[in-house]
Amino acid sequence: MKKISLIFIYCLCSAVAFSQMTLSDMKYFYFHGNFILFKSIALPNKGIMCVGSLYDTTQNFPVTPVKYDQDILMLKMDSSFNVLWSKRIGGSLSEHVDDVSTCKDGGFLVTGETTSTDGIFINHPYLNPAIQKNLYVVKIDSVGNVKWVNTFGGGYTPNYRVFSVAESGDGGAFTMGITDSAGIGDFAALHYGDPTWYDWYLVKFDSLGNKLWVKIRGGTYSDMDCKIISDEQGGVFVVAYTGSTDYDLANSLIPNWMGPNGYVGHWDSAGNIIWGHTLGGGGWDELSNIIYDKTRQQLVASGHSNSTTIHLQGHVNTTSQFDYWAICLDTAGAIVWSNAWGGDKEDIAWTIGKNELTSEYFIGGYTYSKNGDLDSLHTNLNNDIDAWVIVVDTLGNLKRKQQFGGNKIDAVITFNFINNKIMVMGGTNSDDGDFVSNTNGGIVFLAYITNYPLQLNENNILNSLEIYPNPCSNYLHVKNKTALHYQIIAMNGAVMQQGNIAQNGTINTQSLPIGNYIIECTNKTITYYHKFLKQ
Repeated sequence: MKKISLIFIYCLCSAVAFSQMTLSDMKYFYFHGNFILFKSIALPNKGIMCVGSLYDTTQNFPVTPVKYDQDILMLKMDSSFNVLWSKRIGGSLSEHVDDVSTCKDGGFLVTGETTSTDGIFINHPYLNPAIQKNLYVVKIDSVGNVKWVNTFGGGYTPNYRVFSVAESGDGGAFTMGITDSAGIGDFAALHYGDPTWYDWYLVKFDSLGNKLWVKIRGGTYSDMDCKIISDEQGGVFVVAYTGSTDYDLANSLIPNWMGPNGYVGHWDSAGNIIWGHTLGGGGWDELSNIIYDKTRQQLVASGHSNSTTIHLQGHVNTTSQFDYWAICLDTAGAIVWSNAWGGDKEDIAWTIGKNELTSEYFIGGYTYSKNGDLDSLHTNLNNDIDAWVIVVDTLGNLKRKQQFGGNKIDAVITFNFINNKIMVMGGTNSDDGDFVSNTNGGIVFLAYITNYPLQLNENNILNSLEIYPNPCSNYLHVKNKTALHYQIIAMNGAVMQQGNIAQNGTINTQSLPIGNYIIECTNKTITYYHKFLKQ
């Protein structure tokens, strides 16, 4: 298994035994026409909302009203993946969905591209009639009704795109994307570099959908695919990748251009950059997704890289192919750890999620590899793509790994934490292996990851670890002398205490508040868990 030297945090001396994860409650969705299901979202009532773009009609569930071209599609499901209602939203021409985000009032923000000027875009003419394309943001309530719509864009070329949307602290919205247009419309501001290169833009809308301002950010070279999430204080955390190291990226951690690098930043409610760093090494580094772990006050960004230097120092990659990559920073921008995983072929990470019970991070995408961190669980020996899921702890150590796939193309798109379970949404056209039940050619699947023994509940705690006394007051004793490292985890997933176990097996628990906890003890071959009460 490949290893990375941790920055600011010491490396754990132990590894874990990997148990095989499986997929359960599998459900497929079949479509007549072109379809892109972009994102699934866990809802407060333990339901699921799936949002994407649909052309034509669907095969295994009804959608009304039927439009004339590609529209926004919304599917509301229960936790068993039964469709409760479905809606198509848009105009008579084409709508593409790029991102969707939840709102505190239970609604949703959807953003993407449209060529329509009718339907929900009836009062939104093209900002540049010569290009006949607008970008849009739509606020939709919890039952699928459109609350407000606005469009933006314009420029010399049609190459501007929107990638992400997030709710602002005042109930409005931020959208972020890229533009190479320094001319008319919303992107008339100064472009930093050659007109063929891209810059980032950030647009702010108020709670009624009125456009307030547009900011252009970036450097001389191309600043590319980006995603934003709320910082819970009115601003946004940004993840992207870029070839620039000047202008807005002048204070980056990588001072010289070494190929495209990942980017993580914190921007305030006015679009000002609080901090921003380029991250990676001497190769090609992309970051595409990010989560905010509020319990630990840290950011974990995921993507892929073929670098072996700087923030991937120690990464063994002899093929120049991409590997999964994750990097953790605190909310002030200091790097906590960086790690990479993969094999000798291409491994592309698309998404990251969090198990709220254990505070572990799920990273997923697809892989061509069959060696290295990949293994014999690969479902087909042909040169196909399999979905790959890895689980890492809060220190960046690999805890679980699993390939899912069949005889064709399989990939993971999003993770959600629903009903104390990890839900995965992905794409497949396989009809054997893990998808043997896909007899009708489904291109989208939803399932739960099972046989994953690290959820902190009564049935899944491994009690082969012997501890005493339980309940305890000031000290807890671990009888298994080979268990060298420990973490004490609160029932909300927060790590309350950690370190190496004393030679006599004693752990001082005097500083712990009264309550129930899980102790995790790791030796060189396996991780043990036990529940105990501090009184």
